[in-house]
Amino acid sequence: MSSENEAEPSGILPPKTDAFDYIERFYNPKRGHSTIGYMSPTKFEMKIGLA
Repeated sequence: MSSENEAEPSGILPPKTDAFDYIERFYNPKRGHSTIGYMSPTKFEMKIGLA
């Protein structure tokens, strides 16, 4: 039996961390944001010369 306090085995992330990782690394950079004219953050950074 495993207790709640045990660390996850190496290389396995808890579902909450896995979902956050997907949103931040794959979905959010592609999604249009209203505050920057419905551009993706990546395109906005390229437009203003940050990327």
